[in-house]
Amino acid sequence: MAFYEDRVEHFGGTLVLFKRNLAVAVPNAKSHRKQAWYMRLKIGGRKGYITRSTKLTTYEDAYEYAKNELLRLQHAAKLGHSLDDYTFEKHWNDWFERNKKNGTWTESRQYWHEKYAARYFKPYFQNKDGTSVLLNEITPTIAAAYWDWRITYWASDEGVRLQKYNPKRRGAKTSSTNNAKKAPAAKTLLMEQSALNQIFYDAFERGRMQQVFKMRAPTKNNKPTRRAGFDAEEYNTLTRYLRSYRDCVGVFADKRLNAWHKLQRQQMYYFVLFLANSGLRVGEAREMIWADVKTDVAVEGSDSVIAEVRVSKVHALITFGTRLHRVSAVDRAILRHQVA
Repeated sequence: MAFYEDRVEHFGGTLVLFKRNLAVAVPNAKSHRKQAWYMRLKIGGRKGYITRSTKLTTYEDAYEYAKNELLRLQHAAKLGHSLDDYTFEKHWNDWFERNKKNGTWTESRQYWHEKYAARYFKPYFQNKDGTSVLLNEITPTIAAAYWDWRITYWASDEGVRLQKYNPKRRGAKTSSTNNAKKAPAAKTLLMEQSALNQIFYDAFERGRMQQVFKMRAPTKNNKPTRRAGFDAEEYNTLTRYLRSYRDCVGVFADKRLNAWHKLQRQQMYYFVLFLANSGLRVGEAREMIWADVKTDVAVEGSDSVIAEVRVSKVHALITFGTRLHRVSAVDRAILRHQVA
């Protein structure tokens, strides 16, 4: 029994439309949907044929689609572009491995790309059946719709399910994951914009996409999701509670605390105040060593002195005044232990 049915040739065999004989192709299936037309294309200078489904059941529609694909691929071949179908996921994996091998990113940046692709990029650029979308099927309209999907992701059914259950917290008191922001910050969207533009431009350069476009993250009417900082009242409350926590008094009093617990509380006290007054992020502070801090640095034209904090990893320089850096030798030892 023949595999091809209703075979129709066009342009001297360069374009062939046919249907699969499902009794041969899928012999164990009990029933089948209406058969779709397949196309077989012969592109000059390329060995073999390109055979794909048009996903259309009407012959006239399938012919128009196949003819447009033939012209597109012939034009791509003249320009030296790849004729192989690359999905978004296939190209991302190739792009990621190349950058990883070349040492383009730091370890933290590499981790960011991997996690954001798994959580957002790959799930969005996929079909309803879970397969990844072909790069040439991604239009500027589809790409632009990513932002609406992304901004409302954690309010969607999938996002809510993920927040309610986190498999990494099995056996913990709570299994929820509520640390994800309901609406991403503008800075986060800009980082995603940069990554996606790099991915698509790389695909275009390698001939895997026939068009290139720039994704632009929305900036207007985007409410900030991060607080700019503490006001005076909040800072006073923070320091007051930190002192109580350090000294084990008030609501933080506990007779069961041993010397190690008290030392940890002192470390937390100094570490939080250091972050609040220097502006460093937690990750930046954890990369510091004691040699990065210089105390009693004279200020030109003034009698005051400051402390200089250098963060080599991000090439940042942070200075703050005498009130914050005048600590005892014991205090310095505790701070050194925390940030080393």
